[in-house]
Amino acid sequence: MFVIQDFFGFLFLLSLLILIVGIFKPTAVIRWGTVRNRKRVLLTYGITTFVLMMLVGITAPKPTAE
Repeated sequence: MFVIQDFFGFLFLLSLLILIVGIFKPTAVIRWGTVRNRKRVLLTYGITTFVLMMLVGITAPKPTAE
């Protein structure tokens, strides 16, 4: 189970990094289409980052009572 959580965590950090880079230079991260602007970056990678954040939380191990 930790492998899936680590994988989603890695993808989350990667998409967050791409989101930050895309805010400053959208053409560096958007490789498709004719519209390459900040709105497209926020829409694409913002949703991706949010979904991956939720998946990291869902796959996190349950806290144990001591």
